[in-house]
Amino acid sequence: MKNIENIEVPSPQSNYIVRQDRKDLTLGEVFLEIKDNLYPLDNLSLSGLSIKVDNNITFSKNLLTASLILKNQKLQEVRLKPIREYTKNGHHFIAFEIIDSSIDLEQIDLIHKINAILSKNLTIIEAKEINENFKNLTLELYYFLKNLEEDINQFQIENFLFSREEIEQYENKIIESTTNHLKNYILKFLNNLENKIAHLSEEEKKQHYSYFRQICGNFFDQSYLAYRAYHKLPGYAGDHQTIQLIYDNKPRGKTLFAKCMDNFFLSALESEAVRNRSKYLEKKIKHFIKQNNRAKIVSFGCGTAQEIRNLLLNQPSLLKDSEIHLIDQDVEALKNAQKLIKKILTEKQTNSNIYYHNWGIKNILKNGFTFGKADFIYSAGVNDYLSDKVCYKLTSTFFDLLNSNGMIIIGNFNTNTPEHLVRTIILDWNLNLRDKKKLLELFSPIGKLKIESEPLNINLFVNIFK
Repeated sequence: MKNIENIEVPSPQSNYIVRQDRKDLTLGEVFLEIKDNLYPLDNLSLSGLSIKVDNNITFSKNLLTASLILKNQKLQEVRLKPIREYTKNGHHFIAFEIIDSSIDLEQIDLIHKINAILSKNLTIIEAKEINENFKNLTLELYYFLKNLEEDINQFQIENFLFSREEIEQYENKIIESTTNHLKNYILKFLNNLENKIAHLSEEEKKQHYSYFRQICGNFFDQSYLAYRAYHKLPGYAGDHQTIQLIYDNKPRGKTLFAKCMDNFFLSALESEAVRNRSKYLEKKIKHFIKQNNRAKIVSFGCGTAQEIRNLLLNQPSLLKDSEIHLIDQDVEALKNAQKLIKKILTEKQTNSNIYYHNWGIKNILKNGFTFGKADFIYSAGVNDYLSDKVCYKLTSTFFDLLNSNGMIIIGNFNTNTPEHLVRTIILDWNLNLRDKKKLLELFSPIGKLKIESEPLNINLFVNIFK
């Protein structure tokens, strides 16, 4: 290091008082950068700081401009005036007064805590050398969400003061406006974040997104939907309970901010497309039955059979003469579907021929349907997770199991989903996306087909006819 200016710092004329807001630091944690030279901080407070220097270093008593640095990250620019020198443990220090501003101790403390967490738990990620611009953006979002959480939760009201209806009306207004605010900020942020690491390999991107989740994940995890999807509680992201949360479309959370965050994910365009999917299938089933009077219908990967339940709820007589076979590899999904359907049938005082089969893809490819051929087969949320080879083989098998004049509907997310970064970066929920051209190329050899979509053009549907 070199001298800045060889002007002696005047000795203080009176005893100094140790400030109650002063924060003592371990040397080497935080630095002060003055004209490209880094000096470790000994302590800092709202209005002052001190740095360790070599014995021959002195500073002008004129005002200096400097920057606070933590882990190579610029925290704040400050204007300083030297006020005294002192010696401690054999080292020489110079104390400065902050002029015209104050140090953001809370910000420094938070970043320090984050880095402490990273040093414990993110050694693999740190070894990958996270891009500095990416780090800065991630911390920017952290502060945005932290401040927003504090502000929103101030509006939370006690349950015993108002009726449930009054609280719901009050909260819904806040949730709606906050969700719009979150969308405007986070969607732009995610695009910017992705651009910062566009040049990196896929493995390096994964490491960066893991870093991002480590820093900001606690805010997203307050959403019931995001928590289930990211942590993949049953082993994968799109299980029947997660999809049911999207269908229900009711923000949940322990705090008002948590409900706002849940609504952010529920109102994402891809969530809306999932709800549109159910409406689309409901309409197609209804049309097919009206044309054929009765049908043997198969839902593969049925989940909780939202579209069947809606038909039973709104038009129970429509399915009375038809035979419904619900197939899912998840036995819990079938149990939930059966429970919900039984409740509707009891309320409507009607019966329906509905059968439940705990089968997976291998069962279908090996054994087909044990109940014979079907008239209408649909699979709405399975192909998004399958390779082209398995997609083709499964759909070909469906076609072989289809009666004459029957039809198949295969759903698949489109490649141009406008808010996909919410799903991929925040939720780590990855799908095999296919556009119309790819779907035509993949399924045209099977039979006559056409491709439709729900209103957002996010969820595509291949209609195959026999």
